[in-house]
Amino acid sequence: MGGKTKIFKDPVYGYISIKGTFTTTFIDTPCFQRLRHIMQTSYSPVYASSLHNRFSHSLGVYHLGEIVYKQIESFLYNNQDRFKFNAESIQWVKNHEDIFLVACLLHDVGHSPFSHTGEVFYEMYINNFYDIVYDTISTHGNCNFQEIAENHGTNANPHECMSVLIALKIFTDYFEGIAPEDKEFFSRCILGYKYTNKDAEVEMELTQIKNCLIELLNSNLIDVDKLDYIIRDAFMSGYQNVSIDYYRLLGGMVIVPDQDEIVLAYHKSAQSVIENVIYAHDCERKWIQNHPVILYESFLLDYCIKKVNEYFEQKGGNTHPLFSIGSLTTEGNIIGPLFSSESTDILNINLLSDIDILFFIKNMASCQDSLTEEYFNRNLRRHPLWKSEGEYKFLLENMKPKSKDKINKVFTKIDQLFAQITEKEKLVPPVINDKSFELIKKRGIEFAFCKAFFEILKNFSEDQHIDFDFVLIPAIGFQSNFSKIEIENIKVWYPYDEKPTETVGKADLSLFAERKENRYFYLYFMRKEDRKIEIAKIIQLFNDLIEKYIELNRPK
Repeated sequence: MGGKTKIFKDPVYGYISIKGTFTTTFIDTPCFQRLRHIMQTSYSPVYASSLHNRFSHSLGVYHLGEIVYKQIESFLYNNQDRFKFNAESIQWVKNHEDIFLVACLLHDVGHSPFSHTGEVFYEMYINNFYDIVYDTISTHGNCNFQEIAENHGTNANPHECMSVLIALKIFTDYFEGIAPEDKEFFSRCILGYKYTNKDAEVEMELTQIKNCLIELLNSNLIDVDKLDYIIRDAFMSGYQNVSIDYYRLLGGMVIVPDQDEIVLAYHKSAQSVIENVIYAHDCERKWIQNHPVILYESFLLDYCIKKVNEYFEQKGGNTHPLFSIGSLTTEGNIIGPLFSSESTDILNINLLSDIDILFFIKNMASCQDSLTEEYFNRNLRRHPLWKSEGEYKFLLENMKPKSKDKINKVFTKIDQLFAQITEKEKLVPPVINDKSFELIKKRGIEFAFCKAFFEILKNFSEDQHIDFDFVLIPAIGFQSNFSKIEIENIKVWYPYDEKPTETVGKADLSLFAERKENRYFYLYFMRKEDRKIEIAKIIQLFNDLIEKYIELNRPK
């Protein structure tokens, strides 16, 4: 692809050169510029400078994708005779650099407002979301993506599906000149769907090479998407993480034969960087993503978006959901009439972004209540009774014997019962207080423990002289990426001339973690000035809950 290159100044990589006409074809369009108004993370409540967006991230992924693709292309060409690669396979890789780089550039073009907090609403509010996605993509690629997804075993993330849909729908001038099988490859790169024997009607060597290229953008452990956000999030937030030599890592990626398979591997000199990447990802997940303040921010935002969507459902019905393909494009989505059935006022929502959602929350009276007010007023924010997974485990260790293994069951039961009520009552704020207590009292015997939980918590509030006003939020206990099955399969290439086809081994990493699944909870309260909750009282609260749980579940 010819044309003058465009240079972008990036705080992480210095200067990023965008290839040929990609700037005018993709970047300068309204759909891509929308990403300037989609926050990359929800870390700003803790890290005030973490204000980067999906636009800069997409450019970063393109930059890293270009580095690694050129490395792979050069390696295949220079080692064609050594590994007996077919000339046709190497030529295919060379010819499809643009397709891969476009996938890197557009991999997030369908992201929802507030990124991962908002993407759950695609599947929630678009009827038969995945059927629509797979049918549309299949039409463009002349293949069956429903079957491809079944072969893969799981559905792709909603934002990945929407990104493929937006790309194929909006950038028709580019994709009309692309063969169906190349549109399929583009889609697979973003969705992370590898080829299998069932759906690949091409030479096996090329199929396996294509799968290696797909892994470069979307894999279960390390890829250019994850690599950019790990590096960028640490840089922009100011969080002190390990240094990652991405040039050494990407410059050491190779595609080599391993017994009867062609695999993606790393040069032996890159092993230390592999370990740094996994460790850095672990740190971000454990200390930032699981931070109680960030979890509470996401809880509030999720509730606010539901309030906004409920309003537009009332005005536009299910035929025009706020979260839709039309809303993300210039085509727009007509909502209305807004004020009454006789009103002619309508709203065309297009290029939906964070700022639109914030405007709706602030300016629509029906969207405002105590929780939406709390989102904007930090003075009203609740605070966690315990501030980390470690502190939660400390509380459990100090409980009565044989009780600590039951507390998660107690909180899980309460979370499930309370969710049923708030859902049935149509967005009654999911807050444990006198108002929700009255709703609980009207329920049947199946809510007996929920009533008991509220009573115990109310007594705790009175004893500690705090408001009976709590929020319960489940969290996923930290599990290191070093425990993943995939880490055992990381391939390392040792370039020994005497045995060119037997030079792939397993990564020799010094860190490891046991595999386990664990959940825990945060309980947030309205903190009064200079009022500290005694640790012993929290432990007693836990013990009281367990005793009541055992009592109510004792065989009659």
